[in-house]
Amino acid sequence: SVTFSITGAIVRPLVYDKPWLRAAGEREYEHGAKQGMEEAGIKCSKEEYLQWFMRNWVGGPLVALQHLVDGALCIPAVLKMGDPRVYSSLACLVIMNEMGFEVQDVIKTLYFFTPAEVPSFVLFLTFIHHSLTTCLGLPTMLCYRNLSTLHWLCFDLQGAAAVSTFIYEYTKILDVTKRG
Repeated sequence: SVTFSITGAIVRPLVYDKPWLRAAGEREYEHGAKQGMEEAGIKCSKEEYLQWFMRNWVGGPLVALQHLVDGALCIPAVLKMGDPRVYSSLACLVIMNEMGFEVQDVIKTLYFFTPAEVPSFVLFLTFIHHSLTTCLGLPTMLCYRNLSTLHWLCFDLQGAAAVSTFIYEYTKILDVTKRG
């Protein structure tokens, strides 16, 4: 999306090639990424992987931030604060935002990455992962927009995605070999 592109363009130069980010990429390469790429048939040197990692790392925290904002938009509906038409609309906005993100991510994957970069099984998993919100979001909003269970579900899913992604990205940059 435009927001991700603009924010990424601002943040990427601030973190690119920083020692902590390069070290995180090296750890990830040695602890599974190298083997995973080989098993997927992707040929990539360590330096190529590090360049890719440093160029794309900022996307993870941005995805977490997007889920955090969406989860926060569900709070009025979960707490039933204010006019039900307004808080229900905010929860529906979250669903539409997520649907838009899912469609945008699939299009980006298809357009910007070659089959060598994205093996067919990864593409399949991407479609399965993103198809759930895309296929179920609109009918759910149309039929159950005022259902408090839907508002809670949106809040829980967005919050869980935000928390787990922030933790995941934070643990990437931790160096557990150093004390203190």
